[in-house]
Amino acid sequence: MASTLLRVALVLLLLFVAVSVLGFLVGLITAVVETVVTLLVLGALLYGGYWLLWGRSGSNI
Repeated sequence: MASTLLRVALVLLLLFVAVSVLGFLVGLITAVVETVVTLLVLGALLYGGYWLLWGRSGSNI
């Protein structure tokens, strides 16, 4: 009886650890993707501003 309860507790603990690690990895990947997308958007905005102010030929701004 005690052995069965110990096995069930061990399986539940391993399941909890696996789900925790999976959640951590998903959060890490989400943070990396969010950072990359933010940098891409910032770069696009900066490039667009540069193009509007100084990039067009014949501009007298």
